[in-house]
Amino acid sequence: MVIMQKKFAILLTHIMFIGLFSFVTIEVVTAQSVDKISAPEITTLTYTNNSYNVPASIAIDPFTGKPIENPAYNVDNRTLQFIIKNNISYNSGYLNYLIRMKGSFTNDWADVVYFRADDTSSLMSITFSSSRTEGHLSYNGNSFYLPLEGEADFQVQAQIWGEVMADITPNNPFGGSVSTLFAESDWSKTCHLSLGSISSVEPPILPNQTNSQTDENLTGFNLIVLGLSVTLCLLMVSIVFVYKKRFLPKKSIYGLS
Repeated sequence: MVIMQKKFAILLTHIMFIGLFSFVTIEVVTAQSVDKISAPEITTLTYTNNSYNVPASIAIDPFTGKPIENPAYNVDNRTLQFIIKNNISYNSGYLNYLIRMKGSFTNDWADVVYFRADDTSSLMSITFSSSRTEGHLSYNGNSFYLPLEGEADFQVQAQIWGEVMADITPNNPFGGSVSTLFAESDWSKTCHLSLGSISSVEPPILPNQTNSQTDENLTGFNLIVLGLSVTLCLLMVSIVFVYKKRFLPKKSIYGLS
């Protein structure tokens, strides 16, 4: 019984050693197979914030005549544009960029967007804009949360991927290709962004709205002037009538007073 236990312990030790050796070998081969390329650069980071706060208001229900209270709310209208220098050369595969972000007062990074580079352009430009989800910016189906105030940091990394034919095995009888990471860069220099603070601004008035309001004001002014003119005319007619009736001598039908 003791001999069997010793043999089992030796066998288990051999299995663990082989497994550990295989894991180390795979990790070393994987690490050696990924080349290093130069780090990309965010040449321009443009943030535009046209958001505004709408104050609370009271309206009248057109069907019941009862007052309706409309609570205050914020209209999120922002854009965030990245321009990345696209000058990384490669012989095979395809180039992707990964952008990540963090708050300036933490070290926790979060991925923002992963997208394919355009080989025909020396600069890559992508623009995020406000989405239906409150506080989020979106681009081509990707979205992330960016507050209306504070400070944020951004970095970009370049990655070259390609397709490698997989070996036919019992678990993979059809073979096929597998997406494989060929090369990657270090993260770029950090690009800092100040978001400012929330401003309490009334909703912007569009030109057509301004003209409409001006026309309405002119129409109201014209009506007031017309009313005053009619009233003044009637008053003058009344004064003349009263004056003739009370102060002028009456004439007889024969022309004698």
